[in-house]
Amino acid sequence: MPHIACLEAVKKQLDGDDFVEISYITPFGFGELDESHHRINVTVEEFLASQGDYPHHVCVLHILLGCGVPLVDFIDTVNKACRLFKKVIVIEHNKGSDDWHTAGIKKDHCIDNCIHDENFNTLAIVFGWNIKCFNFIKGAQCQKRNMIFCLEDNQLIDHGTFDWIFEEFGIERNAYNDNPNPFTLMSDVYLGSATSIQEFRKNLDTLKLYNNKPEKYTLYASCGGFFSLEYLHYLKHSNIKRVIFFDCNKHTVALCKTVLFLIKKSHSIHEFLENYLLVNISNDENGYHIVDTSIQERAIKYMNNTETYNVLSQDIFRVMLSFDIQDDRMLTYGFRNIGHRTDTPGNLHLSLDVNVHTESNKLGVGEEFSWIESDDTFLATKEFINDHEIQFCEYGLQDITNRHEIDSEDLMLTSNIINFIVANNIAFEIPCKYITT
Repeated sequence: MPHIACLEAVKKQLDGDDFVEISYITPFGFGELDESHHRINVTVEEFLASQGDYPHHVCVLHILLGCGVPLVDFIDTVNKACRLFKKVIVIEHNKGSDDWHTAGIKKDHCIDNCIHDENFNTLAIVFGWNIKCFNFIKGAQCQKRNMIFCLEDNQLIDHGTFDWIFEEFGIERNAYNDNPNPFTLMSDVYLGSATSIQEFRKNLDTLKLYNNKPEKYTLYASCGGFFSLEYLHYLKHSNIKRVIFFDCNKHTVALCKTVLFLIKKSHSIHEFLENYLLVNISNDENGYHIVDTSIQERAIKYMNNTETYNVLSQDIFRVMLSFDIQDDRMLTYGFRNIGHRTDTPGNLHLSLDVNVHTESNKLGVGEEFSWIESDDTFLATKEFINDHEIQFCEYGLQDITNRHEIDSEDLMLTSNIINFIVANNIAFEIPCKYITT
């Protein structure tokens, strides 16, 4: 029986210790251990409301999600248990178990509320739960019906401060994060665009020209300026054979890959903003707004997007979980909005009318010419991404001209890279038409 299998797995982890068992109702759980292990059985609500003055050092969370406890409350319970107990044992239904394919078995369990083992691993990384051991537990038919996690030596992450960011990623505290090799670090990543409407308007004629070209050409798109997204929907009907996104910063290229995945995954501006910023979004006649969102809710959004992340981009989004939010912006520390300062926040605005990009970047929501001016322009950008072959290169503008046979008919979106080249008196020539800001 599944209950007996879970009981034996828990007894092995208890190793004779007394324990507190948290369940969705009481009495519930391993009553067989009341005497031998002095079991104390409490509900989730009782535990979260308690002062935590329990006599035992071990805690068991007994199938909370599988009994309908909301994921937000589950996270709160694990976090509090990790603060109070030396060892936390979590048993849960495995959402991916074949046992749930049998309707008669599934109907008695809240499987839609459950998670996979990799989802738990993601939450463990976000909150600092240290998984000492993990095993599947057999069920009626499936060998992986349930899961058991043993958490010990936990180092909980306080997302209300930036201490963990400074320590884990080496970003300088309360100073300029000067980089002797600029535009190569995670902190060199732009989280939005600095392109103004005026800068974009001057390039419309060139975009129209390329939209009417009969010849096939390659579009080279700098990842700077938030991946040249402002231009793509204008080239939706252009005769492009492939798109190559490039940047000298591998972290920026990694973020670009994820942003394109998030665009594909989203069906509207509203959905994209929630997926990208990891916050709740509302919209009304006055536009889009960031709604107060708990760290638990933000972590769940992060967990639900992990299939779009890669090794480098997952860290960027994990840092974004700790950024403060306001109605119209996210406050960013350490990223390249204002020269890497960590003692003063940069601003990632939903939209921004004035040109103050030395302190701020923007996404351009609702702005004229923006790729997210409306759901129509967003969906046109999504269609462009879905319809074209896309490649990624981790090298800069000078290298791309050396490594690729660029045709004179090609088009290159260079963002403001040309300005840096000119400012440093570097002799350089682009063998095709290019658009800069």
